[in-house]
Amino acid sequence: MAFGWAGSADISSAAKTFTPNMGGQFFAWLLLHGHLQCKTNLLQRRIVEDATCELCAQAEETAEHLLVHCPFAASFWQRLVIQMEPDVAVCNLLHLPKPENLPMAHFDTFSLLSCWHLWKRRNGIVFRQESESDRVL
Repeated sequence: MAFGWAGSADISSAAKTFTPNMGGQFFAWLLLHGHLQCKTNLLQRRIVEDATCELCAQAEETAEHLLVHCPFAASFWQRLVIQMEPDVAVCNLLHLPKPENLPMAHFDTFSLLSCWHLWKRRNGIVFRQESESDRVL
């Protein structure tokens, strides 16, 4: 699944600077190229039999669903006072209205870092069976 980010100078530069460690940069690369190992990608490779989101069981687990539309992600963005429109796509995360409480100069980096933490939190819940009370990001 492509998100239209490949070739975008804004996203590419944010991905290169958003974290000093390689894990975050690799995550950004996977996200930018549509290779994040969400269940829809795993289903296409016949690694899983079902693409339903593990966190909400309400939709297919795409990168867009996990990072934007899943109730888990929506509550995260809401706590950060970042207004997500219902039709926002992952490729538009760097073009969200920037809240006044965050520095404008680092919002692109902040957006990617937030997505990475959502992904890591999802993995903790799914693979380490972290409890509902552990959902604090």
